[in-house]
Amino acid sequence: MAIEAAAGADAGGDTVDVEELWRLVDALAGHGPAVGGGGDRYDVQFSVDAADVGAAMTKALRLWRRAVAAAGLPPWPIVRSELLTAAEQDADLARPQPVLVGVSEIAGLLGTTRNRAWQVTRKPDFPRPLADLAGGPVWALPMVARFLEEWPRRRGPAPGSKRSVDAGTGT
Repeated sequence: MAIEAAAGADAGGDTVDVEELWRLVDALAGHGPAVGGGGDRYDVQFSVDAADVGAAMTKALRLWRRAVAAAGLPPWPIVRSELLTAAEQDADLARPQPVLVGVSEIAGLLGTTRNRAWQVTRKPDFPRPLADLAGGPVWALPMVARFLEEWPRRRGPAPGSKRSVDAGTGT
């Protein structure tokens, strides 16, 4: 089960911190919890045993509400939830994952420098990265490939770059 809660407009500036998230882990001990978030949202993934998906959802929501209260977290509204059977989760994990690319790979796709690739990734219509890692942002290759196919690329120096022209030869 995965549940994400977020502060609503009436939250009054409430935020959550790391200590509260650790208390949520403690409150869900025995259910394999993993938590994330901070600030104006928090999320948790955990497991429940039940006869069917409906029973699992009911049990998971009850368990989540108790754990949120025990951790002292604000009872913000749920903004996202996902429930998978164990078999479906195993099938998801067995599916091929997307090929990820960073700026160096994008530079290779463009046949240009990393500097120019950085400039391209800053375009407003360039896809948002899937993650921003210590080594920099990463994108799914199909997202970047689609952008590059549709991008009306102009050859030559980047706009605003300077070229020296020899007055005698015009080059």
